[in-house]
Amino acid sequence: MTLSQPESPAPGTPGPASGRRSCGPAALWQVVEERLSASALDGETQALVRDCLGEGPAHGSPFQVPSLYLQSVTVRGFRGIGPAAGLPLAPGPGLTLVIGREGAGKSSFAEGLEAALTGGHAGRRQHWHNRDGGGAPQVAVELLIEGDEAPSTLVRTWSGPEFHESRAELRRPGQEPQPFDLPGWEPALTTYRPFLPCAGLRDLPEGRPGRGCDAVSGALGLGELTAAGKKLLERAGEASDPARRCTGEPLSPPEELTRSDGPGTAPAEAGRRQRARAEAARRWLLDLHAELRTERLRPIAEHAQTIWSTLRQQSSVSLGPVQLDGSATRRRVVLDLPGDGPGSPTAAALSRSELHALAMALALPRALLPDNPFRFVVIDDPVRSRDPAKVDGLARVLSVLALDRQVVVFTHDSRLQQALTYLRFPATVLEVRRHTHSGVRVGEVHSPVTRALEDARAVALDRQVPAEVMNRVLPGLCRTVLEAAFGEAARRRLLRSGLEHAAAERELAQAKRLTPRASLALGRDRPLDRSEVLALLTRECGAWAARLFVTCDKRAHESVPVGDPKRFVDLTQRLAREVRER
Repeated sequence: MTLSQPESPAPGTPGPASGRRSCGPAALWQVVEERLSASALDGETQALVRDCLGEGPAHGSPFQVPSLYLQSVTVRGFRGIGPAAGLPLAPGPGLTLVIGREGAGKSSFAEGLEAALTGGHAGRRQHWHNRDGGGAPQVAVELLIEGDEAPSTLVRTWSGPEFHESRAELRRPGQEPQPFDLPGWEPALTTYRPFLPCAGLRDLPEGRPGRGCDAVSGALGLGELTAAGKKLLERAGEASDPARRCTGEPLSPPEELTRSDGPGTAPAEAGRRQRARAEAARRWLLDLHAELRTERLRPIAEHAQTIWSTLRQQSSVSLGPVQLDGSATRRRVVLDLPGDGPGSPTAAALSRSELHALAMALALPRALLPDNPFRFVVIDDPVRSRDPAKVDGLARVLSVLALDRQVVVFTHDSRLQQALTYLRFPATVLEVRRHTHSGVRVGEVHSPVTRALEDARAVALDRQVPAEVMNRVLPGLCRTVLEAAFGEAARRRLLRSGLEHAAAERELAQAKRLTPRASLALGRDRPLDRSEVLALLTRECGAWAARLFVTCDKRAHESVPVGDPKRFVDLTQRLAREVRER
């Protein structure tokens, strides 16, 4: 499967790799200004459109949400979590699987994270306060924001018994804490909402048409146009009232607005003109909305088709063009679902597994929009009702998405982990376990480092492996461990230095071998050569670390004595731990 992964430009600007117009708020106002200035509307009607649109980013509100990753989530007194429990995350592209039995507390982390950023959660209004927390419910989210030297922390605290009684503040390094209500955050979270609670995804293909349409159209970033259209409709209604009071007649069509006879004609004429102007502005805005909706839906629909082609696996149903149709209470998502047999099935004819896969295909493209500042996507319980073939398809889709995004998946179903393992897709696996009094603990099951360590230790402990084979194989396996550890430390250092995320990933991709990766992780202002890396390891860790590095950095065909294989792996684990803790 190939998903286009455009380079990430500055928020609010078009993506150079895609060549498509940005969906960001600033870009929308720019488009409106360009089209409005070139339209045939008179000056007063243009002014009415601008007035109903309000103050956008192009009118003095320059705040743009910076690019960011998740670094940790700490939850207390919320849902199934009592005393504070933390979920550590690697802030960068990659797939993290959070597993555990049902009721262990996985969804409490997912919903707590969503509540912290948005102030709410779909359907969560009751039974959210855990009394075992020992204090007011609180969710703290560490964010790695592009350009900041250290993580920021978003803290949401509840002060009353109702779910809506909360406040949030953002604490960025070197700045005073400030309320989390800056202009830009709310529209960004609406447009690019990075949370996919799969229990609600059925609204896309099979639920209430309006809700399914909203779930797709929210990613188009046209909510301001819809709101402005409603204001213009209200303006037209307000203008009609004085006209009716003065003449007692039905309102005339626009072409008859020049009549000027009879008592009370002047106020009636003014009312008619105001209504005509509001209706003309609204028609123009509706036409622009339809044009931009088609334009912006096209790349999302193309991504949805690509994702569905992998997710559907053995399903005979394909996904054709995706369209949004209607307005107000008649708005809906129109899907073309051709099958192998005669006729085209409807969403109602699909199995639950197919419906979940289709919903995922429609929801995930939002994360791929080039100007999406949220470099992460959180998916809660995506495996439910999936047959084994579609779990394999989901593993493939998530792995491709994780090449460019931080993907965090919560699931109690072991099949996704099994699929990732036998398909050999890299993933960090964290396990959530519940203890007494709503206590929750999170432990690492697998990561690229721990997985490589397990492979190396399995060889080291195998007494049937000849010494010659051991001396050739074990250093290479331990090199894989160190490459993963140095790569993790390098990404963290590059991002904290202020380098843009896309540039950091390019540097890491170019550093394929051990020495270049160590240089990125250990260097400060310039790249380090091999001798400098060894000197730094000796100074900071000890001579043993430099000797281990040299042994692991051998060429694949070389045989290097490792001495005691078990001790060799133990030293590798020690160096990897010290590198990751930098």
